[in-house]
Amino acid sequence: MAWLAKKKRLNLESNRKATYYTICWRDETSRVRSRGLGFVSAKEARKLQKVLERRQAAGLPLEPPRTVPSWQGPTKPEAYTLQRYLDDVYLPIVKRDKAPKTYLTCRTAANALNKVLGRKRLERIDFPTVETYISHRKRQGRRSRTVIIELRLLKRAMEHAVNYGALEQAPTMPTLKDTDRRTIPLLTRAQAELLLQALRPLDVQPHRVTRGRPPINRDPLTYLAIFMILNTGMRKGEALTRNWTDVRWDDGETGSILVSAHPEIGYDVKTRRDRVIPISPELRVEMEKAHTEAGRPEQGWIYPSPKNPRKPRATFNKSLARACVRAGLPHVHPHALRHAWASRLAMEGVDRWSLMQLGGWKDGRVLDEIYAHVTSAHVREAVMRTGIGAKEGAVVRVVAGEDTKVA
Repeated sequence: MAWLAKKKRLNLESNRKATYYTICWRDETSRVRSRGLGFVSAKEARKLQKVLERRQAAGLPLEPPRTVPSWQGPTKPEAYTLQRYLDDVYLPIVKRDKAPKTYLTCRTAANALNKVLGRKRLERIDFPTVETYISHRKRQGRRSRTVIIELRLLKRAMEHAVNYGALEQAPTMPTLKDTDRRTIPLLTRAQAELLLQALRPLDVQPHRVTRGRPPINRDPLTYLAIFMILNTGMRKGEALTRNWTDVRWDDGETGSILVSAHPEIGYDVKTRRDRVIPISPELRVEMEKAHTEAGRPEQGWIYPSPKNPRKPRATFNKSLARACVRAGLPHVHPHALRHAWASRLAMEGVDRWSLMQLGGWKDGRVLDEIYAHVTSAHVREAVMRTGIGAKEGAVVRVVAGEDTKVA
């Protein structure tokens, strides 16, 4: 059974966002396969869907036919260099089927590959050649994450060349470990309070400047956005794209907020499904204050862009960095706010299923391995509450994190 999937993308020909259709189906191994249809009308997309469904009912393969003869045919495949195959065959398909941002990333990686391996024939690219390329990029001082993106593009292009008929077999690629990835440090409750204190708007400036630049006015909407993430666990993009229509003031005692897509600005939730998060009493007070200052509108962005109020703002990274300096804290990544929320709820005893529903995680392993941090103080308190200590006539006391054995 084939089905249609649609998404708003930027059409580079008209320079406007339009609906991009994709046909999806399951093959014999129950693996989901897809084929991009492009910026076609809904009627044309449904027509192509019926064609694929008829082919599936007749037992015919749903894959599009190859335009180049396979290696078993009498015609010998055309010899391609890597640069020619990327520029003439593979990248135009990426530009047609993928998002513009994905295409630009692939284009940058292809430029780096073409400078070193562009003149090589596809069949001459093997494991030692790719290892030499990795060593060359490391000598240039490139990050491992950048080289991994280039190797991923090369691997996909080689696999596409096999299906296209330009290559007999894709070579084995070496694996490269991402050494640039850093774990996000846990923001404790005390540090979160210091951060909010450094972000909270001041009624009176602490000092008067008679020369030079005036003092920095703290933005109340930035304070509200970070306060909202610390109390709801929303991602930065989810919080900044909230509209006043998403706030349900009468839902429960303190209300709730809906996390959903906004097609008018091309925003979609990462997990492609909506969720409702209850509002804490403290967040309710701050949101009512911001709603009153905005004139109690029924609709409109909670965090409008200062340049274009019809769109939401994109980031608050600079304000967050300045607040970290004022609070005397190390640099806090915006996603660390979501980690702090999940860890605080996990240490408060919220069950795993409720956390997954509130945070929007599909896989519980992501929550367990990445988000649900536990502080040493929490472990210390848990040990003290359990009453562990009686063992063969000896008593073990846990005081301030130190184990003292008393006969």
